[in-house]
Amino acid sequence: MPKKRKMPKKRVKWKEEEVDALIRGVKKYKEGDWVGILNDPEFAHHLALRNNQQLKDKWRNIKNHVPSDAGSSEPAEEGNKKIEEGDAQEKQSLVSELEAAQKKCNDMAQRNADSYPIKKFRLTCKSFSVDPISTSLNAVIGPRLQELYLSLTVNVMFRMNLPKAIFTCTSLTSLVLKHDISLYYGPEFPDVYLPSLKNLELQIDEVDNKLFSGCPVLENLKLILQYLSPVCPKGYVYIPTIQMPQTLKSLTFEDYSTMCDEMNHRVIDTPSLEYLHLKIVTSVFSELHMSVSHFPKMVEAHVDIQEDQSRVDINDAFVEHVCWVPMLLQALRETELLTLKRYTTMCLFGAPAFEFPEFHYLIYLELDFQFFNTNFLLNFLHSCHVLEALVIYNWEEPYLLPMDYNGPTPPTMVPNCVTSHLKNFEFIEYQDAADEHEFIAYLLQGGLVLETVNIQFKSKLDLETKYNIVQGLSAIPRGSTICRLKFL
Repeated sequence: MPKKRKMPKKRVKWKEEEVDALIRGVKKYKEGDWVGILNDPEFAHHLALRNNQQLKDKWRNIKNHVPSDAGSSEPAEEGNKKIEEGDAQEKQSLVSELEAAQKKCNDMAQRNADSYPIKKFRLTCKSFSVDPISTSLNAVIGPRLQELYLSLTVNVMFRMNLPKAIFTCTSLTSLVLKHDISLYYGPEFPDVYLPSLKNLELQIDEVDNKLFSGCPVLENLKLILQYLSPVCPKGYVYIPTIQMPQTLKSLTFEDYSTMCDEMNHRVIDTPSLEYLHLKIVTSVFSELHMSVSHFPKMVEAHVDIQEDQSRVDINDAFVEHVCWVPMLLQALRETELLTLKRYTTMCLFGAPAFEFPEFHYLIYLELDFQFFNTNFLLNFLHSCHVLEALVIYNWEEPYLLPMDYNGPTPPTMVPNCVTSHLKNFEFIEYQDAADEHEFIAYLLQGGLVLETVNIQFKSKLDLETKYNIVQGLSAIPRGSTICRLKFL
């Protein structure tokens, strides 16, 4: 029997979304990488019915401004001539096509906003103009929008202002704004009513308290205040006080704006707070005040205070803004996990007449030391009644002058947590200085339930020195029969 002749495949007309995906794919992967475009999840679902050859043919038609489904009305010679045009003309043609595709996309989104309401929208882009971005945002903001993520880099001097409709989107539950986005709207900030917003992440230059006041159920806030440029918009009014919403359960706050020579006030009155990550980079020329409440539900807290210049002024006196660090530690006394970075520890180290609060629930403590001191550490341990894990990171630098500890002499008795609760201890950057060796011996002998002691040597130590340290520490009697001493 004669074989049946295969019928030629029916030609499928290109859709607008397919053309748009092809153009964006070429912009991302460059012309010729058709496999890369087809395999990219961003374009694959739009180009599922197309192959490499079809993408190549369509792109050639786009460059020559010939509709792929209508047939060419130009002679072949003229088409070939267009293909051979200079780079400058090709680039201009591509820009025109991209602008046309963007306009079609915006128009389509606007037409379908009511018919196909958008619930989640994520945009990460670099643009030389804010107009297409604003058009897209106006198209997606609607009564069904729940999650909005914007990370924008735009070529404008004073950032990009968002459409004010964002601040009254009642269905919005999660909002992320990063980089070149400005929340400065002059003397009058827009009305804010976000009754469903629970998650807010801001990485911007400044924030207005009116934004927080319009978020009555906000639970999770990540606020990163970038360094504020000295060149401010005309009429700019500096807002010295930032007050966190009282409804917060989780707060990540990184503040680099205090580098400006201004008085700054940060208020964290959040009684329901369970998680805190606080990082503040200060300047010796700025004045910082911190007001905090008691955190009865605190579970985990990380505090990192940094300074852009030397730790002391010319008179070897601490700058005044560190006085609020002991007050913050007092507010964190209910936490179960606590980490204090080295400058934070120094603030406590040099605070006059400072007494550690009682930590009744603290089970994990991590301390970074610029100047290791046994008395400071023992006083801290006497206030930690159920501590199970202790980590010490020694940042001591030889070129810095040592600093005296102003606190009282610790009690002679071994802390209760050492004898009955402490199971794991780690010392990082150990170099076997006299006070370091003394503290290790104190723990090994007094730690009756110790299970592991990890010692990580300072990297500059040679092998012979490390060997001698291992021999010395291994010879110390141990109060716990199950304690294992490890050297790294």
